[in-house]
Amino acid sequence: MRTFTKFPDKADGDYIPYPAGTSIALLTGLFFVGKQQLSFQGESRIRPTVVLSWEGADRAADGRALSVLETLTDSLHDKSTFFNRALALTGGQEPLPGLALRALLGKPAVITVRHVESQSGHTYARVVSCGPLPRGLSAPPPAVEPLYFDLQAPVESCPITALPRRCQRLLETALDKPATFMISPPVEATPIPAPLISDLEVQRLHRRLQQLGLPLNRTLAWIARAWGIHSFPELSPTQYQELWTRLDQWHQQLQDPRPVPLHHAA
Repeated sequence: MRTFTKFPDKADGDYIPYPAGTSIALLTGLFFVGKQQLSFQGESRIRPTVVLSWEGADRAADGRALSVLETLTDSLHDKSTFFNRALALTGGQEPLPGLALRALLGKPAVITVRHVESQSGHTYARVVSCGPLPRGLSAPPPAVEPLYFDLQAPVESCPITALPRRCQRLLETALDKPATFMISPPVEATPIPAPLISDLEVQRLHRRLQQLGLPLNRTLAWIARAWGIHSFPELSPTQYQELWTRLDQWHQQLQDPRPVPLHHAA
């Protein structure tokens, strides 16, 4: 279980659409997604990473609560961004050592969001500041169930499929994920049934038997011994071709007055 313990490090941010400005938001997601190789100011660094999900009061056209994800370095140094978020969620009071970090879920804070535009023209949102909820203000309960995930403690975590897609992508690239880790269980391949002959080909077999004067019951007994099937519609195209050839051979044997030996003499 993760608890509150200061640790020296720095922080980083990320972008997700959300209304610009200052508003009350609830922490509805806390996701520890392992060590990530991140680029910051042109420099590549490996950092333990945590993703926070903030839910605001604004709603989408379909009624869903709008939220913004924030990707930070998993550090509780007193100058780190993650420490600032924890401080805001506990009313501006430094959390006591040993506080379970998942206890921060569902708590409110005041966040300020700024919109930025990417080179491709997409608008993203960035949480630029966070502070404690002023006294006298309250926040409604979250519209979604708060989620917690820790790559190093899967027993305490929500299902991977419940995570935002961004978090799932980060889990795939985590440098410290267990060797057995996978986003979704392998899908067993559904066996493709072998193609069977058509109704027209079944009718052709019956007509051929009549033309050649061969008994149906003995033919069915032969395909049961040879292939473990009991009717013509169960034949595959390959079996159909072989049976068609054998019908001609059996007919020729019936026409040949000479006895056909069943066994060769030793």
